[in-house]
Amino acid sequence: MVKPVVKQPSILAIALIGIQLMTKFSVTTMFSFFIANLSWHPRCSLRLWHGHFCNALGSSMKISENIDSWEGFWGKVKPLLRDRSHSFQIIFDYLDKVDNPFIVETGTYREINNIAGDGMSTVLFDCYLEFKGGNGVSIDLDQEACKLSRESTKNIEIINEDSLTALSRIQGQADLLYLDSFDVDWDNHWPASTHHMKEFFSARNLLKDGTLVVVDDNYFDDSRERVGKGRVISEYMDALGIEPLFDMYQIGWLWGTGTDVGS
Repeated sequence: MVKPVVKQPSILAIALIGIQLMTKFSVTTMFSFFIANLSWHPRCSLRLWHGHFCNALGSSMKISENIDSWEGFWGKVKPLLRDRSHSFQIIFDYLDKVDNPFIVETGTYREINNIAGDGMSTVLFDCYLEFKGGNGVSIDLDQEACKLSRESTKNIEIINEDSLTALSRIQGQADLLYLDSFDVDWDNHWPASTHHMKEFFSARNLLKDGTLVVVDDNYFDDSRERVGKGRVISEYMDALGIEPLFDMYQIGWLWGTGTDVGS
């Protein structure tokens, strides 16, 4: 198989970029950028810019390099995930123990280069599957988001449908169930939290002993009350005696032996 050729920027292009940067950033900031520059794996469609530089320059500038392993790719991407970096590490460590994992996700990739804000889980999962094998499904009601996801992935089936309906029809058993649909209103998280509980019940036929169930967008407020998409699921898991595997901005549980959703 012939590897895709990744074109390196010309000297003129680098000079022009340098002039742009000099008008906006300090020498220290510029140096940090070029040391921690963006990586782009040609086999994955993910293009990540280094945070504020993408927004400031408003362009598709990229400094490319070949990366031939998931570990090399992940090492570049992980620092960009901020609050999700450690929990995603746990997720991928878990998937490493599974042969050809099956990933089911609600809420698909919807905004280019917003890795710190959205996590871009669909594209991360796609790249993981590209290197490691396996397959996945991502569900979203938004047509434009589904179109973007289809253009940006190759190992994940994108389903443009209501998640409650789609989850009940998917065949197979998931190694990872990742719930991240229905945008949360931090002043009133109950609609989003309740919806994710409905998704969890709709996905009951996908669960097996050891399925990793993850819900995005959670935190504890000043009174140590849980706020976010996983509030209701968390209370349900507590009632079943299932402790979180991790409890951060993302919260995750390993579905327990003999436990039946809805019992």
